[in-house]
Order: sequence, then structure tokens, then C-alpha cells
Amino acid sequence: MKSQLQPWHLLLLILAGWINRRQQDALEYLITENQILREKLGKKQILLNDCQRRRLAIKGKILGPRQPTDRSGPGSRPHRR
Repeated sequence: MKSQLQPWHLLLLILAGWINRRQQDALEYLITENQILREKLGKKQILLNDCQRRRLAIKGKILGPRQPTDRSGPGSRPHRR
């Protein structure tokens, strides 16, 4: 049985590609914004309260373990207490 590409398959692929591109653009914007804010902050340490740390931990758990090449997100500097 040979599978044929139906017109709605093509529409679905185009829609998925468009959504993926929009998400990639949003991610690139947020990464750039984060880099600019870190440049303005300089070498000062970012102090988080418990609520902020918990919110980041929840979001980070959803993403899973970080890749060794990923250095752009929060926590890229060593945590000091």
C-alpha cells in the first residue's frame, strides 16, 4: 500500500513550518534581549529570591537537562551562595 501526499498533508506541513519559524524568531529575540540585558548588568551577580528561583526551576525541568553547547540561558554562570 503506497501512501500518497494528500492536499491537507501539504497544508499541515506548511502550517507546521510557519509555526516553527515563528517560534525560532521569538527564541532568537529573547536570547538577544537576554544578552543585551546581561551586557548592561556587567559582572554584577543576579540575585534571585526563592519564588523566582522556583519559577526558573519549574520551567527548566520542563526543558530537561541542558546541552553542553547551550550557554545562552539563565544559570550559564556558576551559582554562588
